[in-house]
Amino acid sequence: MDSRILFITFLLFLCGCSSFEKKQDLSIPEYLNKYDNLTIYSVDQQVDSIKLVKETTFESNSEVLIDGYIGDFEVDNMKRVYIEGGRPGAVGIYVFNSDGSFLRKIGRAGRGPGEFEAISSIDILNDRLYVLDSRLQKFSVFDLNTHTHLFDETIEKPEASRADEFSIKMRGKEFFAVDSGHLLMHFQVHNIFNFNEFLFTRYYQLSKEGVVDSNKILEVKRYSSYNAEGFNKRKFPFTAPFTRHSISAISKDGNIYTVWSEDFFVRLYDSYGNYMRSFYYPVKKAPLNLADVPIYKERKRIMAKEGVPKTWQAVYTIELDDQGLLWVATLTADDSTFDWFVLNDVGELKAKFRWSRRKNTIYVKNKPLIKIKDGYFYIHEANEKRDIDRIVKYKIIFEKRDK
Repeated sequence: MDSRILFITFLLFLCGCSSFEKKQDLSIPEYLNKYDNLTIYSVDQQVDSIKLVKETTFESNSEVLIDGYIGDFEVDNMKRVYIEGGRPGAVGIYVFNSDGSFLRKIGRAGRGPGEFEAISSIDILNDRLYVLDSRLQKFSVFDLNTHTHLFDETIEKPEASRADEFSIKMRGKEFFAVDSGHLLMHFQVHNIFNFNEFLFTRYYQLSKEGVVDSNKILEVKRYSSYNAEGFNKRKFPFTAPFTRHSISAISKDGNIYTVWSEDFFVRLYDSYGNYMRSFYYPVKKAPLNLADVPIYKERKRIMAKEGVPKTWQAVYTIELDDQGLLWVATLTADDSTFDWFVLNDVGELKAKFRWSRRKNTIYVKNKPLIKIKDGYFYIHEANEKRDIDRIVKYKIIFEKRDK
């Protein structure tokens, strides 16, 4: 897109909406110039707020012990919660009723039908539960009405899909069941002797039988690691809470919203990977002082040597709810709060609120576990020191702004 057109679009929007605060930095990243169908929004809009009221917790109790750490979870249309417990040798899906009482466990450790070695992703579509085993590279399907196992499929990469070194080495990390009946699979490659060899990941379509389509849907940037060749040097590669990374949210019709956490710049692609549109909010990024980040001294020394950004990233996560609204959490200067923006599919701001969370707990290799469905906000809450590992359900209450 021509930069003059971009600037005019920006001015027209400011005239038609609200103005920025005087202190707000109006500079627009140059890389946005190449995107067509881009809208730039003001962060200073008067919209409704949201209040989250804690209602139910789903965790180990007198009825059941969730064996291992919570690795993923899902919520069905009856508001039952499916929690993946991830201790090696004891994996399975723990099912809770909507009131927090335990119902049953699905699956068990093993290599046979309906058994798992390492569950990395679960999803729900209609009356079926899909479970991905990233170690065995297979997925299992269960009936949601009876919770019985239906079938397994092994992920197959036909010769035509092995177009380059990445596609030969790639392994499925997470998947999404979409309305077409196919699966959208997120693949990555980890070279333990060079963690930064492939600084991208890809999405491919997967058939019902587990066959990978030869054409990739989308390729996105991946985080880079400090001490990337660490295993060669007998040191461990690692990331930091402020490491930039891609974050995506997938709709049930297969559309992909994705953002590089550096900026509040969201791109939307259709289920075939075609670019549709994008939108940008110029949020102000919090300054970063490495001395204030609770990280081991040796790691700080490595970070200082390899490079540390001057600011925190803009975006914490993005999530789609069952009504098609996109929820975007951004970091603030306050270490204990995030700002949440609730947007429609073209990026228009519908609500905004601030919620308590600490940015030092950001783990860039995986998204935070959040589901937004049926008027509820479900989130994974964990604190090892306090022995907390649970899913908490909050009631979403929209509060009208004062006129």
